[in-house]
Amino acid sequence: MTVQSVASHRPIYLTSIDLTIRTEPLQLPPAQEQAIAAHWTERLASNPTLFNGSAFLFDRFAIDAAAGTLTAEGALTDFATFLYWRHHRDELAFSHTFPVGAIVTADAKLIIGRMSQHTANPGRHYPPAGSFDASDLAIGADGTGTLDPLANIGREVAEEIGLDIARLTPDPDWLLLPSTPRAYAIIKVLRSPETSADLAPDLLRHIAEDPHQELEDLLFVDLSTRFADGTASPYVNHLLAYLELKG
Repeated sequence: MTVQSVASHRPIYLTSIDLTIRTEPLQLPPAQEQAIAAHWTERLASNPTLFNGSAFLFDRFAIDAAAGTLTAEGALTDFATFLYWRHHRDELAFSHTFPVGAIVTADAKLIIGRMSQHTANPGRHYPPAGSFDASDLAIGADGTGTLDPLANIGREVAEEIGLDIARLTPDPDWLLLPSTPRAYAIIKVLRSPETSADLAPDLLRHIAEDPHQELEDLLFVDLSTRFADGTASPYVNHLLAYLELKG
């Protein structure tokens, strides 16, 4: 795995993203599989609502800041393995990447959701988004899979806040920001022609009526906002700083 050093406060502009998924699911040694199962049992004991869905981890992950490219290759796994990786990154030497739609309203507010208490990240703040799952995987004629960040953003934004991203205008480039060690946010800034006051009633109604209740609240924050340590995904303050500077 080759990962170019990335300054934690400054996004890299990407013009090309190539995320390839091998046909075989991720295979780990039996001892690690047993450790993952034990860890999952512990997490379920403290939060029985967790669901062992699908996830992806990447063993080849190359960022070329000069060329503006991200090239990665990985495999399908489950959420239990991903959750174990989050706590044992030195043991499982993979990388993770997730798309983010950063929605900026006409009155210069960033839409931020607060995770519900029953989720894996209770109370954490982040733009409505979600990691790739098996539904995002497109299989080519040769059997190799690819992941499309924009398709994921469209699905996640619709599911979490009920907004169709076709109503929004994307900035030309993608942004890459590190979040936690070996985890990177692939960000597309999406600009709404509507103000936060225009959007709020429908979006808040959607999260209130969501049967999964993934988000417990929705915030429209000034770009000068900075979240206290531990209350937001680590990339969020750096994204806000970028947006405040860019306007």
